[in-house]
Amino acid sequence: MKTFFWRLALLSSTAVPLALSALSPLQGQEMANAGEGVLVAKHNGSCCAGSPRRSGSTSGRDSTAPLPDMTLSTVFGQQIKWADLRGHLVLMAFLQLLPDTEANSSRAQLQYLRSMNTQYHSRGLSVFLVDESYLATHVRSQPDQLLNALYDLNVSDLTLIGDTSGQIRSAIKVKRVPTTVLFDSAGNVIHRWSGVVLPAFLAEAIIKANGAPGQDGHPSNNNP
Repeated sequence: MKTFFWRLALLSSTAVPLALSALSPLQGQEMANAGEGVLVAKHNGSCCAGSPRRSGSTSGRDSTAPLPDMTLSTVFGQQIKWADLRGHLVLMAFLQLLPDTEANSSRAQLQYLRSMNTQYHSRGLSVFLVDESYLATHVRSQPDQLLNALYDLNVSDLTLIGDTSGQIRSAIKVKRVPTTVLFDSAGNVIHRWSGVVLPAFLAEAIIKANGAPGQDGHPSNNNP
């Protein structure tokens, strides 16, 4: 009887990685980081149970209402009307920019966002950084600090928005950093990632949303 349960446990421990490897990158991250509790991967009509996982990055369709027609203020003093961004995909990342420490997970996310901007800006993607350091530190960032951080972190090619009033995070219901949100061309939230999300998963969501070209330079098959 003990031998039977030992073999059953061994089978379960190997089944989950095999099931996850068969999923797409986006599905794989969703399942691998689904949160506390028993992980159940459903694929081709079968289910595989695994061990509990800690919460991490997740993505999927989001029921959050579109952002109201607010005006976004950049650290350079530029005013951007949300309504003017209709017709574009918008990738908005809520990050902790201050203080800049190795333990700050937003540092890695910044470089992934820069990569997305480089690859897909010419296809209509707009990338915005929103400083939400207050969520982690309970200290409000000063404009000059944010401006310096933009250059210190080597992301001056991205648009940095201050949210001292918390208006933007309240509208999107952001509770932690980093959180990354993808809006479609109509301003609706179509994906949300809580935690650090890797470039492959960001790219897949962007390609599916508007048929942006993949790494081979050709449009996605989803492009009508």
